Amino acid sequence: MNYPDCVPLTRRSALALLAVSGLTGCSFSPIVWESTEANPDGEESGAAGKEVRPDYFAQSPDSDARTLDEGAMSSQWVSTPHFDARLDRTFVGAELGAKTSRQVREPTPIRAPEGHELVAFTMEAGSPVFGDGGKDGGEHVAQVAIEVNEAIKLPLTAPFGVFSPAEGYARPWALVILCVRQGESVKLAVRDEGKTVRVDLRTGAPEVDADWAATRGFRERVTIGVSETSAVLRRDIQTDKVNDQVQRSNFRLGLKPDAGGGLVPWLTTEGWAPDGSQWLYVKMNALVTFTPATPAIILTLDVPRSFVYQAGTSTPIEAQPLEGGITTEQIQRESKTLDVTWSIPDGDTEARLTCNPVGRMVARYTDHPDVAAQFIGAPQQVMFRLKFTPMER
Repeated sequence: MNYPDCVPLTRRSALALLAVSGLTGCSFSPIVWESTEANPDGEESGAAGKEVRPDYFAQSPDSDARTLDEGAMSSQWVSTPHFDARLDRTFVGAELGAKTSRQVREPTPIRAPEGHELVAFTMEAGSPVFGDGGKDGGEHVAQVAIEVNEAIKLPLTAPFGVFSPAEGYARPWALVILCVRQGESVKLAVRDEGKTVRVDLRTGAPEVDADWAATRGFRERVTIGVSETSAVLRRDIQTDKVNDQVQRSNFRLGLKPDAGGGLVPWLTTEGWAPDGSQWLYVKMNALVTFTPATPAIILTLDVPRSFVYQAGTSTPIEAQPLEGGITTEQIQRESKTLDVTWSIPDGDTEARLTCNPVGRMVARYTDHPDVAAQFIGAPQQVMFRLKFTPMER
């Protein structure tokens, strides 16, 4: 019997053949065993992998870390009031290896059908300034989608799961793979509070337009340092005459400003900031006392005139009016907080906030109608210095 020099056999067939050789006296060349073990990397030797459908779409299903070794680095932040993510890598090509495809539960490498190509990208979860909006009944949740040829929209519903202020997003990474016709435009789009930002998934570059410019403050964040941690302003008050007598009182306003919110281009109370500016939002943590406590003095603060922002020698900027106004009585009862907002231009590095409380003031008696009251003596103010520092992300 004549056999080729190298015969690929299974173990069972080889043993049977050896038994025959013992009877016939034939000799054999060395046997090459056929491996029955899968490739540890999941690659099919000599195969191009599974061909996917032209409308293929897959999204990573769990919270494991995601990789896209075939992709090009992007590191582009995509940020809105209720969404924040870093586009990590992007890929456009004919096929993806098993290491990538396994992350969307494909057991083998995948390839695009003729005339099509695969588009893939990874995103890392960030921290949206205003959360994901879920606690508002979904009213403000950002709408994330992939736009193909500006006509087809494939929604990405909560790509990182639910957001918690204490713990962040439930899933830190996301991997998305889809199949498109060769040459079709493919963009990641996020619509939030009336504005839409887009990034080209072929290049990883943003679509720079008015909406992209308006959301810059969410991508390029700024921390604000306050030089003075707290200050107390004191003023003397005198009432109009009651029964030919005036009453005097001492007013104390303690302020401990917290500018931890940084600069933001959108606020729930104010909407979007004017072009070229951002909102500076400061919690004043105000404490109010009047001595003596009777008659009760009530000051309705004129917030714009009472709180002023100024950078260098530029024109002073008054604060935004507080919706519904605020009184010292509300501050004392903690029924309303003194949170002050300014619309300030981009680019300031240092500034100062000054407080000189003004407004309508009355003295309230239990046995007499309210009478007017006013500050006496020279006006006084307290000042806080601010320093703006870009945040590394």
